[in-house]
Amino acid sequence: MIKKISTSILACTVLMTAVRENIPAGSLPSAGGIAFAAEKTDAPAAEPTAVENNNTGDDDTRRAIVRYAYSVGLPALVFAYGFSTWGWAKRDYWLWSDEGYFSHGTRYGGADKLGHLFSHYCAMRMSCAVFNYTEKGSNIRFLYGSLLTMAVGLAIEIGDAYSGYGFCYQDLIFDAIGMCIGGLLSAFPKVDAFVSLSIQYWPSRFFRKYPEKLTLLPEDYSGMQVMANIKLAGFRAVGVNIPNFMRYIMIDIGYGTRGYTSYDRRFAWENFSIPFKSQDIYVGISINMMEVVKDFFKDPGNLACRATQQVFKYYHIPAGYQHRFILKENINRAHKEMNPPL
Repeated sequence: MIKKISTSILACTVLMTAVRENIPAGSLPSAGGIAFAAEKTDAPAAEPTAVENNNTGDDDTRRAIVRYAYSVGLPALVFAYGFSTWGWAKRDYWLWSDEGYFSHGTRYGGADKLGHLFSHYCAMRMSCAVFNYTEKGSNIRFLYGSLLTMAVGLAIEIGDAYSGYGFCYQDLIFDAIGMCIGGLLSAFPKVDAFVSLSIQYWPSRFFRKYPEKLTLLPEDYSGMQVMANIKLAGFRAVGVNIPNFMRYIMIDIGYGTRGYTSYDRRFAWENFSIPFKSQDIYVGISINMMEVVKDFFKDPGNLACRATQQVFKYYHIPAGYQHRFILKENINRAHKEMNPPL
């Protein structure tokens, strides 16, 4: 389960922006630029100088370092968190798990499945950005991003098979869905300008009471919503000149659950109340903070602006109105599979 939104979104988005900054779309290497200029003047292309050759070699070396460091570093971070927090290798035999999807009686009411989707969406988008730089804009970045993202998802399930969670094929299905959405939005920037996915999170009552337990926050499903954001600013990306105020408007549709975890039950018992669980749909309107960030920079295309924007692309600030529709609610009885011990 994700549990698996463990990697820092802030660090990821700054890395994504930094690598993109190094290779503007359509840029030509220096030797190619010389050849193009020569073609325009009907003169033979000049041979690249020794300095240019050295610069090209240094650039290729940097790209190779980033490629392999990222390809090793991302799985290493996930493995480190898995062994330290999710209890990997605590079981000496393989455990299968059939968790279902969004039924009210499932372990987390489907919130964990959307957690898988969102985390692999983020991983795919980050991977596409990194490999866009290392592969000089080649479309092979989508293949590399897909392979790495799915390899991480499969490794997580294998780790879970030797913990209390178990290997769950439903998790892999939602990993793949998130990866596909991330790849498509990375491939089609104009669609990305209109719609994207984000997470809204505020610690639930248990984690506010016990802030020292925040290392377990990827399990705090009661505090998070995964949502689709429809951005009116996207009209400008396709050349439609909308009024300036409209670019700040987002329409949000989200899903979340409350009261499903053992943490929620413990908080209710400690406060002598009945633990209830619910599945909820959220619909609202909010301010597009990515557009607000632009207003603070003279050049919206510079690295600092773009890095700051990325934070608000993946993390939703509830600056607006949101209505909660309760799909189903009843008493939360202890599930046979509990959260990790506290």
